[in-house]
Amino acid sequence: TDLILKKIVRKMPYVATRSKDVVKKLIAKKWGATCTLFTMDATSMYTNIHFEHAKDVIEEFLREHPLGQVIVEQEGININALIFALRIVMNYNVFKFGDTFWLQIVGTATGGPPAPNYASTLYFAIWEVTIVPTFPELEFYERYIDDGFGIWKPLFPNNDARLALFKESIQSFGANHPFFLDNPDHQPLQ
Repeated sequence: TDLILKKIVRKMPYVATRSKDVVKKLIAKKWGATCTLFTMDATSMYTNIHFEHAKDVIEEFLREHPLGQVIVEQEGININALIFALRIVMNYNVFKFGDTFWLQIVGTATGGPPAPNYASTLYFAIWEVTIVPTFPELEFYERYIDDGFGIWKPLFPNNDARLALFKESIQSFGANHPFFLDNPDHQPLQ
């Protein structure tokens, strides 16, 4: 699963692999005085990624988005096999905490090799489908898993409202997913 996800992540245009490369890109261009630099860091990202939602987003991106289709074709990705493997990894992750074993029922498989690339693929798909076409003000953007760095260039008279909408859009990723903390069925495995 992780090998397939790595093929996808390698094709993502704004996924940073080294901070040195981000700095080179930033200093290679002159930025206007009205540009705003911003950083982002997702809170509890892995626990907020629910498989059914992520599966739908990733699958739709790979099947329907032009960039997703190119990645699938160039890398020879079998989407059905990828989704099947992700379902197993994300829904049947057992981990040890202290002297007890737990079945993880919510979020990304803790400690699993595909977790970083799974999260990167999901957030890239969301970003590419919803954020990029909506906000042409994003003059520059680089991301590593849950950390983002960008430059916002005002293009419209209502810049403050647009920037607020951008922030709201980013903060709604993964919203409205229920957690099961009080459910008595979710106890340590015996």
